[in-house]
Amino acid sequence: MEFSENARSVTVTGIDIGVGERARESFTVPVSNLGDESCSAFLRIARSQPALPEDQFPLRLSSGGRLLEILPNLSTAGSVGDDLFIANIPVNSAGRSVPFRLGFPTEWGLQSGLYSQEFVLSLHDQTGSLLDTMILVVRIDVPPAVALRIVGASGNSPIRRINLGTLDPDETNRSDPFGLRIWSTSPYRVEFASENLGKLRHSNGVSEIPYDLLMSGSEVNLEGVNVRVFTEHTNSLGDLHPLRVLVEPFFAQAGRYSDRVQVSVSAI
Repeated sequence: MEFSENARSVTVTGIDIGVGERARESFTVPVSNLGDESCSAFLRIARSQPALPEDQFPLRLSSGGRLLEILPNLSTAGSVGDDLFIANIPVNSAGRSVPFRLGFPTEWGLQSGLYSQEFVLSLHDQTGSLLDTMILVVRIDVPPAVALRIVGASGNSPIRRINLGTLDPDETNRSDPFGLRIWSTSPYRVEFASENLGKLRHSNGVSEIPYDLLMSGSEVNLEGVNVRVFTEHTNSLGDLHPLRVLVEPFFAQAGRYSDRVQVSVSAI
């Protein structure tokens, strides 16, 4: 008995990133029987290199609904309870295609890029003797992905609201703190665009009150498009960017004032 191939590569693409997300990929490994009669074997999987602390992917490999143990190296002794039993392999060069399913979590905290892990599959007879080995290379393509949530603001829709209450024309008015929670697998950019170019506009569309928007204590220029660039991906908790609105003393007509600021985030 032997593997029909010396090596096989499996590439996992089309990954969705987010809370509770998980990537899955199915593939097969053909096992040949060049003997005189059908036979059985045990299949074992091990790492070809030691796992590194920075390995991001706790891979899980299963076959027929059974989870397989991934041994730390080929010399580690397996057991009948951990090995995959392949029964009645027919006599022919094509042999039998053994189905596998690969899975791992793809939640926030991953960094975009192409990753590779190498494993050794080994075939053993029923006495435990080694019959053959093959290399399995798993490549994982993590895409740039980003998500945004405004915290400390009212509403559950894409439109969130900050209510400044009654403005005192003789005092500096401050909003309650709120902020942007951003998750990203890559560097990202945040863009602000104010409908009224940094002014609260009266409902009659005539009178205006200027205001300042601060991000992490730094003023955001709302008179044009404002872009902030962040050069690292985020951890699983994301990045929190505090925001606050300040309205300095002003002279304006009484009434209701508002502005709409569009916040866009994109992966780089």
